[in-house]
Amino acid sequence: MFGLMFPLTFVIFMLIIGWAGVRSGYWLSMSIYWVIIIAFTLYFLGFRGIRKLYQPDKSAPQIWGWLAFIPVIATFFVSFLPSFFHLKMSLMILTISTGVINGTCEELFWRGLTLTTENKYKSLVIAASLIGFGFWHFTLARIDGLKYQGGIGALIGGAIFMGILWQFVTTKTKNILYSTVAHILVNIFAFSAMILANWQ
Repeated sequence: MFGLMFPLTFVIFMLIIGWAGVRSGYWLSMSIYWVIIIAFTLYFLGFRGIRKLYQPDKSAPQIWGWLAFIPVIATFFVSFLPSFFHLKMSLMILTISTGVINGTCEELFWRGLTLTTENKYKSLVIAASLIGFGFWHFTLARIDGLKYQGGIGALIGGAIFMGILWQFVTTKTKNILYSTVAHILVNIFAFSAMILANWQ
C-alpha cells in the first residue's frame, strides 16, 4: 500500500490540477490524498488501534521522542519567522489548519501503520514506508507553477530526512505522539512560506 501512494497521488494531482488549475487543484488533490491515507489507516487499525498509537509505551524509552523536534527548530527560523509578519489572518488560519491535518494524517499512515506490523515483516514495511514517503513528495515537486522555499531539492531532501528521523523516533518510543506533534509544527512553519509564496 505504501508503494501505491506515489503513482496514485501523481495521477490524481496531475489530473485535478490540469482540470482545476494549480491554486484550487492543489487543495482538492491534497484533500483527496488525506481521505485516502486516513481510509487506509482506519481500514487496517480502526479507531481503537489509532488511539493506541498515541499512548506512550512504558517499556520504551520516551527520551528519544525529543529528537523528533530537530526539524521544528530549523523550519521555525528558516521558513516561519521570515513569513509570519507577511501572512494575512486568513492565510495564517489556512497554514495552521493544513499543518494540523497533514501532519496528523501522514503520521497515522506513514509511521503509525509500521508500528502495528508483525516483527518478521517490520523491517520490510519500514523500508517501504520510508521509500514511499520520500517518493510521494515527487508528486508535489512535479506541480508546475508551485513554488517551494529552497526549491525541489529542499522539499524532497527534507522529506527523506524527516521520514527517517520520525521513523527512528516512532520505532524507539513505540508511539507516534512525538512525531505527530513535530510533523504538525514543521508543516505549519513550512506551509507558512509555501502559502505566502503561492497564495498571497
